[in-house]
Amino acid sequence: MGSISIRRYIRWPPAMPQEPTSTIVLTSPARRFVDLRILDPTPAEAAAAAAAAEQQQQKDGSTPPSPPAVVVLPASRLDWAIAGTSESWKRTTTTPDGSEAVTRSRWTHWIDSRVPAGADPAAATDEGDMFPQGGDETLEKGRMVNPATGVEADYEELWADEAPAAIPAAAAAVVATPSGVGEAVVEDGPRCVVLRLEDVDRGARGVVVLLGRHCQGLIRVGEELGAERWQWREDEGWRAAARIGTVPVPCEQAFTRLSELLEVGKELRDGDNVWEVVEHA
Repeated sequence: MGSISIRRYIRWPPAMPQEPTSTIVLTSPARRFVDLRILDPTPAEAAAAAAAAEQQQQKDGSTPPSPPAVVVLPASRLDWAIAGTSESWKRTTTTPDGSEAVTRSRWTHWIDSRVPAGADPAAATDEGDMFPQGGDETLEKGRMVNPATGVEADYEELWADEAPAAIPAAAAAVVATPSGVGEAVVEDGPRCVVLRLEDVDRGARGVVVLLGRHCQGLIRVGEELGAERWQWREDEGWRAAARIGTVPVPCEQAFTRLSELLEVGKELRDGDNVWEVVEHA
């Protein structure tokens, strides 16, 4: 049914583990993924956001609260954004205690925010060995360029998997969003829809993955990037958790028009961009 992976920390040995971001990877059953790594706000940014939320609450008063405005985060908050495909296989690795069979995973990059426009993002494809830690956690080990030093180094990332969950049938018959009210689809299980955009003449590529109660999208048009993360919560419905860049990403259309998109080859027009459904489940 696909996977939702939430990073707990990254470590560049011998340094201690740290997690300066909110990192979530949505992977479809056919292994198409969108990986968004958004830096935590600075203390000043966090204080400004809290003040804005308090002001909105006072403004709403006793009236029904309006959907919160979608705040566009500065580009400096985007640590890394990737979209592409992944694959895994078993291999034997040497350990201090001998050898053991592990899962090796490869992520082929189709869009990469760290790769300049015009360059081949597939050149940044990365691999890592996956070591189960018990429960829902997996430790990934590999080598990649440390952005702080510009030098390739060993790394470790601890991931927690969240099972995709359906939006309950008892949810409201409509979905309130900052753009208005849209249709809700009553699900008999967690839905997955993948939208893909490619326009060679404009240098445009994009991927949106809707998986259960999560939706993430990434688009590149020439030098410009756009990224969005949406999450569904029992007390709020669909809400934008993050939006970066000015290039529109049709995450909101993916869940408000879900019933129209349950067919491979279906097209979704969003301004100058024509997105195609390449997968649904």
